[in-house]
Amino acid sequence: MTTPSTGPSGTLLVGPVRVAYPHLMKPRTSIINGKEDTRYEAVLLIPKESPELVEKVRASIKTAFVGKFGDQVKLAKDKQPLKDGDASVTDDDGDAGKYPGYFYANVKGWPDNPPQLKHADKSPITDPGAMTSGDWVYMLVKPRAYAFEATKGVALDILGARLIKKGDAIGAGGVNKAAVADALDALEIEAEADEAF
Repeated sequence: MTTPSTGPSGTLLVGPVRVAYPHLMKPRTSIINGKEDTRYEAVLLIPKESPELVEKVRASIKTAFVGKFGDQVKLAKDKQPLKDGDASVTDDDGDAGKYPGYFYANVKGWPDNPPQLKHADKSPITDPGAMTSGDWVYMLVKPRAYAFEATKGVALDILGARLIKKGDAIGAGGVNKAAVADALDALEIEAEADEAF
């Protein structure tokens, strides 16, 4: 079941969705084009079993883009913030995509406006380990159309998130960590297998 898109003007409440790689309690600093860039960030994962939620996010993105640039300008596919997690990211035919079974979007926030984080019981999240990769949340985002040099696109700014329940951990490439452990445990090898190398 999804929640209506209620919130402050121009915002979108989405959920239940999963969060991956959350850096929402402390901003993360990285180097982009030789400059330090500090921001809060996470990956928003929308299950493909929730097509109405996917369409709600797409409609909100389009509204933000058209509101800034008009309906004569098209949003380039590579600047579309909501991407197909099953799409191949390599030339390998066996590539299952970054987040199989989901649509995903990178969300970010700025140091002067940290996202509000709450537990299911509405109490503030103060423990940095409370919300981890794979958890289920409701997320409040604001689609923001932008122009940078000759590029026009839409970013999703995160305003807050409410943790609903813990989920299976997601590791590199969107893979469930339990599935990785199962695959390793299923190997039929001898205890001293290092001699084979």
